Amino acid sequence: MKQFELGERFKNQSHLALPAQSKFPLCRNYESWSFLKIISASASYKHYKSNRFVAQRKNFLRPNLSDFGGHWHTGFAKYLSEDAPFEDIFEQYENRGTLENAFYKSLNVELLNFLRFQNLGHHTSAFIHLYRMLEHSAYAAPMLFVLSERSFVKSYNELSRWFTAEKQRSELAFFKKFVESVFDSSMMLTELEFSLLAPTDEIREKHYKTLKRMAGGKSYNFTEIVLNENFSVPFSEVSSFIITIRNRFFHYGITNNGNISSDDLMDSDDFFYSLNDMLMHWLSTLLVSLAQRSIST
Repeated sequence: MKQFELGERFKNQSHLALPAQSKFPLCRNYESWSFLKIISASASYKHYKSNRFVAQRKNFLRPNLSDFGGHWHTGFAKYLSEDAPFEDIFEQYENRGTLENAFYKSLNVELLNFLRFQNLGHHTSAFIHLYRMLEHSAYAAPMLFVLSERSFVKSYNELSRWFTAEKQRSELAFFKKFVESVFDSSMMLTELEFSLLAPTDEIREKHYKTLKRMAGGKSYNFTEIVLNENFSVPFSEVSSFIITIRNRFFHYGITNNGNISSDDLMDSDDFFYSLNDMLMHWLSTLLVSLAQRSIST
């Protein structure tokens, strides 16, 4: 039994519709195309069990989450390419192989569960699905990147570099090395900026101090633009940041003094509320960058 059904958010985009897959002959890459539409705020979804229908209004391709407006295809095409019109981009995408559909099919279920729990205010549960998306992408995304390369020698050399990286021990470490190697150096120099929000100043201070303690000697930047509110994480370190939070809060070992306790947070949903959207923005930016590259090649 399916958990979700996708639909269109904007009525003027019926020619780009996302009905049930059996009724969608237009694009062979149904699942990957659906992912692009979901994260860019151009889709709605129905959750069957709760019988709830939700319009996805957050565009995770922009730091401020603002959408591309009613003319989504124009804004989205410009995001992917300054020059190519939407029709050309869609044609290139439709003509690609369908191998990545299996990857995006599983990813979309996690993404829609993330959005559902965010919408319900269950931000701790939403973080779990975001983490599952990161794990799901850890090996698959680099493999899809290699498939988009025209040069087998170059692909081999890149794979060798990622696999033989110093202290390489896990899929997520492999993914981190992949991000550092593949993406533009200017992107690696940017920082993901967070503003902590909480019901009271006291709770916000607890969250801020918890994150500072968790950061330890890492290269996170805690500023005092607003007291106990702002911090940033280098783009290349965001995956490590997500993993650290997961380990410190969800793996609550008695002997680990660096754990995040429930008392540290007061309410975990308030804590993850401040983090989840920007973390999804980071992951979406990475995955769409892969789509841009595969279209261009």
